[in-house]
Amino acid sequence: MKNYISKILKAGFHPTYYEIKNVLANEGFEIISDVQIHDRLREEFHVDFKNFVILGTRNFSFSSFTPGLNGENISITQCKFIVYELSADETEIGCYNPIALNGFSGSATWEKTEKEIIKKLDQVMY
Repeated sequence: MKNYISKILKAGFHPTYYEIKNVLANEGFEIISDVQIHDRLREEFHVDFKNFVILGTRNFSFSSFTPGLNGENISITQCKFIVYELSADETEIGCYNPIALNGFSGSATWEKTEKEIIKKLDQVMY
């Protein structure tokens, strides 16, 4: 199963950043952190870096098809999305598979859940 899904868009960073936040909200993802990596690198290391953001999200609809957890496992509902400026008119968006990050990938118990989550992540990414 996929550990990471990404797509390169022919759009600038800022329009892509605001659009992905809207798409995430429309797909039921709540943004719980918005880490501006480029600002942190500038502040801490005094280096200029292309625009780069990590959005920490959670989506409680994932827990509805999580085996045996009855919606109580918060780590399964969390996903990390990135928005990275490649150039003035190209931006990469990407996300990590929370099932793989939690070490459940490849398990027969989690196979259906993982497929459902990947399907949902694909909807956001494409």
